Amino acid sequence: MSLWLDKTIALHIEAHDVRAAYLGPWPRRAELGRSRQSVDVLDADPSGALASAIDSAITDCGIPSQSRATRLRVVLGDTRLHFDVVSGDYRGASVRDLNLVAQACVEELLGEDSRDWEVRWHLQSDMQHLFICAASRQDMELLADAAKRNGLSLGSVESDFCRQWNLHARERFDDTGLFASQSESHIVAACVSRGSIVALTQGSVRGESPDVDDAAEAPDYGALDTRVNRLLASLGIEADRANPFILVTPDHHLGAAASRWSVLEPLAHAR
Repeated sequence: MSLWLDKTIALHIEAHDVRAAYLGPWPRRAELGRSRQSVDVLDADPSGALASAIDSAITDCGIPSQSRATRLRVVLGDTRLHFDVVSGDYRGASVRDLNLVAQACVEELLGEDSRDWEVRWHLQSDMQHLFICAASRQDMELLADAAKRNGLSLGSVESDFCRQWNLHARERFDDTGLFASQSESHIVAACVSRGSIVALTQGSVRGESPDVDDAAEAPDYGALDTRVNRLLASLGIEADRANPFILVTPDHHLGAAASRWSVLEPLAHAR
């Protein structure tokens, strides 16, 4: 007998669309339904447009009306988030100390607007680099409201970059290399040293039109290489000595990345 508690709605929210997959109970995690809804980014009420797209995606993926024990698992596109990496000697630092460091970095980045962002962090295994991710409190509240409105239990919320890192890269860096993940037109690229993220760079791979999501337009991977080479140079690392270079992109069938990149396709949803 399947348990409702084991069933999941996997929701992926980007700037321009919302995708939902209805997954069956563990361990098979069979896909029971899926849907995709566009988000009207020009709507006078962007939050209302996103909430409407989320509701439609959840409903249209085939979830039954009696679904109150079903868990909602959310992946946020990287364009909706702020990332940073700060270095220091954090051996012996308390959780409170690390919270203060992360909050200070986000305040420096966003100024007074930082109060509207929820800060999360992860101390890297070298104990010298703090990876920071900030999500809009408005987005977090919108997700909580959407779960309640649809009779779901809000479980995990994570960034697309962190999800792809956990799926594809956590144990693949014995020395120094690059890991990059594309989310719509946005890419986050991190320099990794012995499994620890030590620096990152981010930006558009759509050239002149970063706000236009055109699947027919090939990504500008030359711009990615330029950005990555600058990142490595700022760290005093010669690009030809870094290995591996891993790129996770849904556009693997379009533009041609340089041969140094191992190109992977993102999974439709995590099991």
